[in-house]
Formats: sequence, structure tokens, C-alpha cells
Amino acid sequence: MIIILKIILVGIGATIMLDIWTALLKLFKVKSLDYKYVGRWIANFRKGIFVYDNILKTDPVTGELVIGWIAHYLIGTSYAFLLLIFYGSEWVENPVIVPALIIGIVTVVS
Repeated sequence: MIIILKIILVGIGATIMLDIWTALLKLFKVKSLDYKYVGRWIANFRKGIFVYDNILKTDPVTGELVIGWIAHYLIGTSYAFLLLIFYGSEWVENPVIVPALIIGIVTVVS
């Protein structure tokens, strides 16, 4: 159970770092993903809609921003679980940067 809690904390921590990086990029006018569109995409799953030509032109959905942010943190945490799956509990007890970078690069490239 402690391993699972540690992985969840790693996922949340990594996601927070991503959010800090995104905030820094905004200072330099670099645009990033607006999580309300992720929430809009997910909220429309119940209608059976999974693909859009341009989600920016679709009608807003109630709670889309909250849905998007929750999804953002759940996805970040699920990436942390990949570390446990591929590198085992040893990584959780003695984390090093290279496996985390490998997981990050592979998930971005794929």
C-alpha cells in the first residue's frame, strides 16, 4: 500500500512540475493546452463522440474545466504507475531520473 501511495505522490508531483513549467512558458507568451478542451472531449464520450475536426469550435460542456484538470492529474499519475510496472518497487524506493525520462520520452513520442 505504501508503494501505491508513493507512486500516486510521484505522479502528482510530476504533474505539478509540468504545470509550473507551463506557467513559466506562459510568461514568454508560449501557448499551451487548455485543459477545458480535454474536459470537453472527455465529457462528450457519453454521446459517443471521440473525434473532432476542431474541438475549439464545439459547444462548451458544463464542468469541462474541472473534468480536464482531473483527467490531467489522473493521466500524470498513470504515467507514474508505468515506472512501477517497468522498473519495479526498487525504483520507487530509490528513484533515479533516467527511467522517469525514458517513460516521459516514450509517452510523448508514441
